[in-house]
Order: sequence, then C-alpha cells, then structure tokens
Amino acid sequence: MGKLLPKIISPEQGGFVQGRVISENILLAQELVDFIDKKTRRGNVILKLDMTKTFDRISWQFLYAILKQFGFSDNWITLVASSLETCWYSVLLNGFQLVFSILLGGEAR
Repeated sequence: MGKLLPKIISPEQGGFVQGRVISENILLAQELVDFIDKKTRRGNVILKLDMTKTFDRISWQFLYAILKQFGFSDNWITLVASSLETCWYSVLLNGFQLVFSILLGGEAR
C-alpha cells in the first residue's frame, strides 16, 4: 500500500506518505505570507479553505469505485467500508492502540 499511496494522494498533501512531512506545508504557508507581505508585491491573495467538513461530504460509493479501479480486492474494499462506516474503530500503530470515533457521512458533528 505504501507504493500505491503516492500515486493516489496529491503531491501537495504532506501527511500519510513516506518521504513527505506535514510540516513542509506549514513552512510553505509561512513563506507565502512573507512573500505577499513584501512591499514590492501588489495584487496577491492568500486563500485558506476550511476543510473540516470534507470528511462528512465524501461519497463512499465513489471512494469504493476508485479503490476497485486501482485493483483492490472486494475483501479489502469491504474492510475499508466497515472501518469507515462504523462509529468506532481502533488502529494499532507501533504497539500503541489509537481509538478514533467516526460519525457516518452527513451527520452533524
């Protein structure tokens, strides 16, 4: 899966892909602010979109269709679906258990 992620996750996303660091995006944002703050520049705009509700708007069927197109098995897609569409699931990462609460798409948070 590590080889597949860089192909399906945009180069602009800094997290969850080996060799990318999310802090690079923070540094890039700071550089943009510094650049736009220079008196010699005119007519520039920095726009930050609020993505907090994106997870609620994901079309699960579209996601599953994309996974199918990339060659994931039906068993894998079913596992992903059951993980995403349930209220609770846990992940074991380097021996530490992380528990996440996820609401179904479209529900108020």
